[in-house]
Amino acid sequence: MSRLLVLAALALTPILGHAAQSAVVESFPDLSGYVVALPPTYATKPVDNFATVIFLHGLGERTSDPNQLLNMAKKHGPNKLIAAGNTTFDNRSVVVISPILAAGKIWSWQNVCGFIDKMDARYRIDRNRLCLTGLSLGGGGVIEAGRTNPGRFSALLPICQTAPVSTASLYPFGTVPTWFFHNWGDPTVSKYSSTLFADAMAAERAGGASAATSSLAKYPHVNGNQTLAAATTMTGGFVVGGTWTWTTGRVTQPGSALMMTLYTANSHDAWTATYNDPAVWNWLLGQTRAGPTVAIAGAESVTVRGILHATASAVAPVGRKIVNITWKSDRDGTLGTGAVLDRDLSLGRHLVTVTAKDDRDRTVTDHVVVDRQVASASRVIFDLGSPSLYIEGGNNLTDPIAGSVVAAKDVLGQTTTIGATVIDAFTSSMAWGVQSTALYDLRIGTDALWCQRDVNPTAAVRLSGLTPTQSYDLRLYASREAADDRTTIYRIGGQERSLQVAGNTNKTADFLGIRPAADGSLVIEVRPGGTSQFGYLGVIDLTPIPGGAG
Repeated sequence: MSRLLVLAALALTPILGHAAQSAVVESFPDLSGYVVALPPTYATKPVDNFATVIFLHGLGERTSDPNQLLNMAKKHGPNKLIAAGNTTFDNRSVVVISPILAAGKIWSWQNVCGFIDKMDARYRIDRNRLCLTGLSLGGGGVIEAGRTNPGRFSALLPICQTAPVSTASLYPFGTVPTWFFHNWGDPTVSKYSSTLFADAMAAERAGGASAATSSLAKYPHVNGNQTLAAATTMTGGFVVGGTWTWTTGRVTQPGSALMMTLYTANSHDAWTATYNDPAVWNWLLGQTRAGPTVAIAGAESVTVRGILHATASAVAPVGRKIVNITWKSDRDGTLGTGAVLDRDLSLGRHLVTVTAKDDRDRTVTDHVVVDRQVASASRVIFDLGSPSLYIEGGNNLTDPIAGSVVAAKDVLGQTTTIGATVIDAFTSSMAWGVQSTALYDLRIGTDALWCQRDVNPTAAVRLSGLTPTQSYDLRLYASREAADDRTTIYRIGGQERSLQVAGNTNKTADFLGIRPAADGSLVIEVRPGGTSQFGYLGVIDLTPIPGGAG
């Protein structure tokens, strides 16, 4: 079924300034749709990711009536709090998403995690602050999803959960922070549905079951009678290397990432008291999954008049590794991969995002705002290569023996004093570069001059007319459709750079901050490198550095 939004009909009027809850009717496996509440900052901070609560309802809230989604969601839990004017989630900038089961369906790890995958693609969810909670049937859904995806959630909070205790040891839970809640005298779902799962999680963390991992071993029963509850609400916490310790009240246990609260009540409803307690939400929303970190070096906003140079540092948690770093622009799309980005952008304002991912598929992002302006200094691009790709009015260097360009034009079309001349002949020209516009126009980037190791192993181009006191960024590019080694070595003065030309679309050999000789010249020497039989030069990209004179 196509996505139908019934926001206008089903959304609540905002209460006390916080965002409306909206029902979305959509076909998911076993679901009728979902209800979402976005904090006001979701609109005012369009690049941020947000802590997210996924709430799974109980048996009585299932419906196949699209007009009842919102009513079902707000019967209990966080949606009920929001409807009553509670601003906890707005104040903490938290997204609340509540899927609704269709009539007759039950929660499973497949429908829960499949739904979360869809929401992750649709909303800006902070994957390191994604917590899962539910009551009764929904509490069982929390257990099912949590134990089959032990590294996905920042915290689990199941209330009177219903997952069969016979399956408690089938899947590892890992070390995700978990807080169970149950009524001692629950007539619908036995307290043991929670205590035995808590015991299994404790045994997993301790490396095996023992008296120390049994949650009820030290529970303070009235008169020591194991059939009776304690005199008041008690919360137990398990610490690896220790045992369960019980404390009066619904309180967190210092140093414990596994807790169990048992109320003395004889009803099924253990959720109202739990969800009404701000301390519970403080704990749940305060948990952060250990994920990678990434940071872009430098200022949060930069202006460039040429190629953007950006560097990101990414660190994985202990025992994990970074497997991918990707750069994207909201205007130009994917820019490249790796820790270092050297890329020209289209003119205008860009939000450049770097995303680091570790080997558990956990991701983190950082951003920089880039204002790409027209070069105020004279950027000059020379196109070396085949006469068949000659650009009218361009700086074409097509003669491999004695080619020359005088009074080159800059990227604004203005005539400069800069020239380029072949002073050590190339063997020939070619037009077999990879078809790509990642850095340059196709007619510029797909051709080149080349030299051959066994014929004339070196070639050279002399740039002239430069300002001796000016610093320049010089980038050299070439591309060749090939699968073997086509490494090319470039030398300017005492500096050398190498470039793998085979299959190249977005790499350059960079000489940054370089200064010409006293006569305003630079000589670029070219030769094959590695096992390559050929050396190539297709583009000479020269940009004076603003403020680089002196």
